[in-house]
Amino acid sequence: MNTIYSLSKSEYYAPFPLLRLNDDWKVVDINLAAQVLFKPILHNGFNESINQLVAGFQPHALGTSASSNYANLNRDELKDAVTDTVNGTIDSKEYGKVNFKLTIISLPSLNLENSLERIAYAEINTIELDETFQDNFQRALQHQLIWESYAVSYDFVLNEQDYYREVLNRHIIALSENGINRVIDIGAGTGNVTIPLLEAGRSVTAIDNSRAMLDKMHYKLSAMHNPEIKILLQSAEDLSEYPDNFFDGVNILLALFDMVDPATALNAAIRVLRFGGVIIITEPKKTFDLSSLLYQAKKFLEEKGLYDKLSSHWACVTRANKKIDPSKKSSLFIEDIEERLLIAGFEVIQMKDSHFGNCATLWAIKSG
Repeated sequence: MNTIYSLSKSEYYAPFPLLRLNDDWKVVDINLAAQVLFKPILHNGFNESINQLVAGFQPHALGTSASSNYANLNRDELKDAVTDTVNGTIDSKEYGKVNFKLTIISLPSLNLENSLERIAYAEINTIELDETFQDNFQRALQHQLIWESYAVSYDFVLNEQDYYREVLNRHIIALSENGINRVIDIGAGTGNVTIPLLEAGRSVTAIDNSRAMLDKMHYKLSAMHNPEIKILLQSAEDLSEYPDNFFDGVNILLALFDMVDPATALNAAIRVLRFGGVIIITEPKKTFDLSSLLYQAKKFLEEKGLYDKLSSHWACVTRANKKIDPSKKSSLFIEDIEERLLIAGFEVIQMKDSHFGNCATLWAIKSG
């Protein structure tokens, strides 16, 4: 195993504190350990439930006077951050009783006047079934690190491949038709579909559970002027914050195959798509052969004279793909997806092979 994916149980990977909250006490960021810890505890939609959990601490934070009077202050008048500590206990079916100390730091927003940003740090005192939590966290961490590594080389290699650019064009064309204004991009990655849609004037909600991939998208977005985008670092299996029939278009490009529960994510995508809306999905076929795909992609780079230049990136892409090989883990192939969409009343407009015949793109309209 390459050491980039290997960490001991004593090592803790947390690029952000436990939670980051906005002025309305809504969670806007949550780290991986918190996702693993809280997910079995919460029974409604994950985002909704974690917001409810945090709301329970709201009366403590800042103190009554500071929180009630802050709207009348400007940032210059608040010289210091305000902190508050709360001890809490939560019960989890999977991890038992969890005792922790939550410290919330409130400080003036750097971007908005008369607004607060809050960061929540948690010190876990005890977890009744700590070994179970550590095992689950390590599995989630190893998976996350695969995508962290993949993100470094993803665009360098994929954007040079004709087959990949062809698939991107299919998705962009399908979601650029008249009447498609609001799009949800599930598994948005580095933004290779999202950004052209933004440039075409669409409003995009981009969802991905890889921080590294979304960091690449953020960098690209920095060159755009006020794009109409909402970026969510979360699993697409929970879209409970969106009502039925909310989006005009759904984009899914090689995202379902790597999910724990792809059927739930697909059902959520179907629910939030309006009648008459477009869904376009590229996913592996049942005959997917990773070795064949890698051979063809490498051969293409060699024929273009790019392999030597991209050899280190190619090695990274190869390692990552072997870790997430759809033929070994996917439970929902494109043939299954087509069947489910037909049962749900969709009209399939087109089904076309991609990735040297290892995947296929399905373009469908939600009838009703």
